[in-house]
Amino acid sequence: MKKISYKVIYNQDWISFFNYTKESITADHVDHMVDEVYEGGADLMLINPNGQRVSYPSRVWQTNWDGVSDNDTRHDIKQVKLLADQGCDYLARALARCHQVGIEPGVSVRMNDSHGTYRLGRHPWVSDFYWDHPEWHLTKRFRGKNHLFMHTLDYRRPEVREHYLALICELITDYSFNVLELDFLRHPPYFPSDNTEEYCGLMTEFVWEIRRLLDGREGDKRLLVRVPDTAAGSYDLGLDLKTWAREGLIDGVVASAFCHTGWQMDVDEFRRLLGNEVAFYPGAEYMASNPERFSIAENQSKDPTRFMPLDERKIRGFAAAYYACGADGIYLFNFFCPRDRNLFTNNEPKFEILREVRDPAKLRGKPKTYILTAGGKDWKYRGVDGPDQVPCVVEEGLPMTFSILMASETVERPMEVEVFVEGDPGNRLGDLCLHINEFSAGNAVDIEPVSNEFLDNPLRNDRPVIKIFFGANSEMLVEGRNRLIFHSASVPLTVLTIEVRIG
Repeated sequence: MKKISYKVIYNQDWISFFNYTKESITADHVDHMVDEVYEGGADLMLINPNGQRVSYPSRVWQTNWDGVSDNDTRHDIKQVKLLADQGCDYLARALARCHQVGIEPGVSVRMNDSHGTYRLGRHPWVSDFYWDHPEWHLTKRFRGKNHLFMHTLDYRRPEVREHYLALICELITDYSFNVLELDFLRHPPYFPSDNTEEYCGLMTEFVWEIRRLLDGREGDKRLLVRVPDTAAGSYDLGLDLKTWAREGLIDGVVASAFCHTGWQMDVDEFRRLLGNEVAFYPGAEYMASNPERFSIAENQSKDPTRFMPLDERKIRGFAAAYYACGADGIYLFNFFCPRDRNLFTNNEPKFEILREVRDPAKLRGKPKTYILTAGGKDWKYRGVDGPDQVPCVVEEGLPMTFSILMASETVERPMEVEVFVEGDPGNRLGDLCLHINEFSAGNAVDIEPVSNEFLDNPLRNDRPVIKIFFGANSEMLVEGRNRLIFHSASVPLTVLTIEVRIG
C-alpha cells in the first residue's frame, strides 16, 4: 500500500455547519459546504458526524434531534432536526457530494467528545449514554479560568469501548468513504494516569479492532489519528504511536495543540517514531496565537489577524514552516469558526488560499508570517499540550535564544521581526539587539506600544506591552528550525511572542 499523499486536509466540525447556516437549512446547503472546500483547494475532506450524539440517522447512537420539539430555541439543534425532517441524511449527502466533485471523502470520529458536559443541567449535545452512567466518568480536569472541564468517559470500561466501536462499525458498513480519522484530541483523557503501559495496550487492541473492520471492506481504506502536539504526551494518554506505526495500524498522524495553533511542533521526533511510511500532518487551529496578555475573548477581539482562517500570511507561514521541516501536508481544524462566531464585519475564511498551500514551491516568494507563540495559560489544555518557549523573562545583559520554524527563500526578500514584550526599555533602541542564525539583525529600529484594545489585561504591575521592531532580510533564514537571539542590555523584559514577517 502506497503512502498517503494528501496535501491539505480539512475537518468539518459536527455541529458548527448547522449553526453558521442562518437561513432554513436544506440539502443544497450541505452541497455548498463541500463545494467551497473543494474549490478552495483541499484534497481530503473529513466529515465529523458526532459529538456525544450524531448528526445523521444512526441505528446505534442517539441523534442530535432525539427528544427535540418544534419549539426548541437552539438554532443548531433546530437546523439538525429540520434537515432530518426533510429526509436528508447529512453524512450520506456530504460524502456523496465529495465523490461527485472529486475531493477525497473521509469521516472523522471524535473519540471522547465532552462538549456540554461542563454545563449545568442536561445540555442537548450530551447523550443519555453519558448521563445514565456516571460510574463510567473520569475525574474532571481543569483547563483554565474559562471553566472548561473535560468530563470524559473512561476507556478502561469495555462498555465505553463497545459504544464507540458500534458507531465506527456502522460508519464503515453503511457509508462510502476512503479515510477514517480517530480524533483523540476531542477529548482527553481516556484513562487515569496510574498505569500508562497497561492502558496503551488496551487502546492498541481497540485500534486493532478498528483496523480489522476497515480492512474487511472493499477498497483501499486509510486510517488517520489526531493526537496532541508531542509524541510523549500522546503516549501518556494511552496513545502508543510507535506501536501503531510498527504494526501497520495507521496510515497518518495529525498532531495539534488543543485550541490554538502550535507553531513549534517537532516533526523529527514524530518521524523517529513513525518512520517514513506513515504520513505526518501538523494541525492548524482557528486561533493563530493566544499569548497570555492578548485578548482571547472572541466577541471582544479587534484583530482579525489573530485568527488563522482570516489571514493568508499566517496560513502560508504555517504551511511553509512545516513543509521545510518535512511534513507531508497541513491539516485545518475549526477553519470555519470566524463565520460561526460572527467575530468581524468580514468573517469569511480564506478558502482560496488552500490551493496555494498544496505546493511548497508556490509559497516561496509570497508574503507570509511566522510566529513564536504560546497558547496562553487559560487556553492550554493541561496535561495534553506540550511546552512553549514564551512567555519568557530575558534578564538585562543576558541574551536569550528562541527557536522558530521557518522556510528559506530562493531570492532575497525584505523581512521584519516584531518582538512583543512586557516591560519598558524606554527609547534606548541601541540597547536592544537581535541575531538570526549566524547573522546580526542589529539594533531595534522602532518601539511601539500595543493598543489596550488588544490586551486582556492592559497593565499588570505597571508593565505595558510594547512591540520592538528589527529590520532583516530573508537571506538570514535556513530551511526548518531557525535560531533567534534577543538581547536587552539595560532592563529585564518578558517576551510574550515573536512574529517574523516576510514582505
